Amino acid sequence: MRLYRFTGCTDLKELENGKTLAELRFKPNEQLTAFRRNVYSAPYVPLLNETGDELSDRAAHIFTEWFNMFSVEDPAFPGRRVMTPPTCVDFTRSCTEDPCLEDDPRVVGLFAMYDTDGDGKI
Repeated sequence: MRLYRFTGCTDLKELENGKTLAELRFKPNEQLTAFRRNVYSAPYVPLLNETGDELSDRAAHIFTEWFNMFSVEDPAFPGRRVMTPPTCVDFTRSCTEDPCLEDDPRVVGLFAMYDTDGDGKI
């Protein structure tokens, strides 16, 4: 939902659903105009193939596109692309609009699990 108020425009995020106007720091007697945001709705793509043992071709294609969008070239190995904590933060922010930082448990956990050599790249 998008709210227009005297001080400007405010977009309510999913996490703010259910909060009171006071919790959102609206002032008493403040005039509001509410509009529904146009939200892009992606078509449904099955995650797994028909047998359920591998990613579907379309899902693999989407994940590859995302990786190519957010990965960077590894300076140690030209031509090889890697994800680093900052690029994982960028990816998370683009998906969730969450103010994620490099010390976010999701980023730390991802690197703890998949960065087996501890070089800060996956």
